[in-house]
Amino acid sequence: MNKLLKIGGLLGLLTSQINAETLVVFPGQSIQEKIDAAVDGDIIAIFGGSYFPDITINKRVRLVEVSGQEVKLFGTVTFDGVENCPPFEGFEVGPEKGIVVSNCTGLVISEITVPSYTQNGGSVSLSEVSIAGSATQDSGSLDLSGVTIGGNFSTGSGAVKTVAFRTTVTGDCNWASNRSWFGYGKARSFNFNGSDAKVVFVGGEIDRLGSGADGMLLRGNNNTITITNSKITGTRDQNGTSEANIEITGSGHTVRILNNYLNKEFRQGYTSGGEDLNVVSSVSTLTVANNIVSNTVDGMVYAPAGAVVTNNHSENSSNYGVSGGVVASTTTAGDPLFVDGNVYELGEGSPCIDAGTENARYNDRDGTRNNIGPSGGSWYDPEGWTTEKPVVISFDLLPDQVLQGVDTEVTVDDVRAVSSPAQN
Repeated sequence: MNKLLKIGGLLGLLTSQINAETLVVFPGQSIQEKIDAAVDGDIIAIFGGSYFPDITINKRVRLVEVSGQEVKLFGTVTFDGVENCPPFEGFEVGPEKGIVVSNCTGLVISEITVPSYTQNGGSVSLSEVSIAGSATQDSGSLDLSGVTIGGNFSTGSGAVKTVAFRTTVTGDCNWASNRSWFGYGKARSFNFNGSDAKVVFVGGEIDRLGSGADGMLLRGNNNTITITNSKITGTRDQNGTSEANIEITGSGHTVRILNNYLNKEFRQGYTSGGEDLNVVSSVSTLTVANNIVSNTVDGMVYAPAGAVVTNNHSENSSNYGVSGGVVASTTTAGDPLFVDGNVYELGEGSPCIDAGTENARYNDRDGTRNNIGPSGGSWYDPEGWTTEKPVVISFDLLPDQVLQGVDTEVTVDDVRAVSSPAQN
């Protein structure tokens, strides 16, 4: 929970609980009956056992397990229209039904397991949650931290903001949020379908697992898209067709692909044919810089004239050319000398050290010239997966800038500093 900006709301909640009642639910009793009888601020304490009916929480009451008890909720848990909703934590929900949230604000769901999650409106945070199946955000704002999703993760065009931090998605991300931020997490693919949006993908990993589809497919129009400091792996199996690691369609986009590792990992039985480009783009407002590319067959980038392709490094391919009208500059080749195969660590004598774009705005965090590859530049936090210090999450700052401060609203929680995005 935001420790700086929600103090007033927290005090209000504590004040309301001074006169709160505690309603107790024993095995065999109805949780819903207690919710219906409660008033805002009440606590509903549930003794251990299995509870099967669906429940709807439509007032500011908090459900808790009695200390030392284990409660399993087999029905759908619905939160509906609650402002400053108390947290929901520690329960096991399922195995067939999930959680549905409609137009609730301030709700924090943490340390639970659940089959599925659906959100319509409101503002919700998920922390240390395990979702066995799919997660869907049709509208509203959603903030995830330390979440695992066993299926696909989809957001609709009505979603105002989606922030996924240290989140692992076994399936595909199919997003359309007006503000989309995915960082220091993993997914099978990341597909964006919205328009007039800001999209940031930083410090993440994409692996198509031999499926023969694009690792990142970016559609829509007039989006500002940044892909930086990430590892994106495409594959080709014996019977599969390989597509681009990153493919961009539509018009009016401003796209920056900076300091990534883009790899085509060939499987046994590989045969030629089909596109094998790392980046395929239909837009000219495109910058592909300071990336390490590997195993490309048909070339590194396909893009129209006007795109900028510079200071990229080819690991082990004889064909790192470009096509479509774009012209590449300062492309190098050779073993990047990763340490123990870790693409985020360059060994001594690596040709990628201090070989990126010379412009100082792209310098590494220590102020030296940009290192080519995912460890370079100022945006990447090398401890983003593990640190307990704040990690910057922003939709508005350029990822190639290091600022001493910001003049926008900033919220701070345990490990994140979030620059609030403009809504227009």
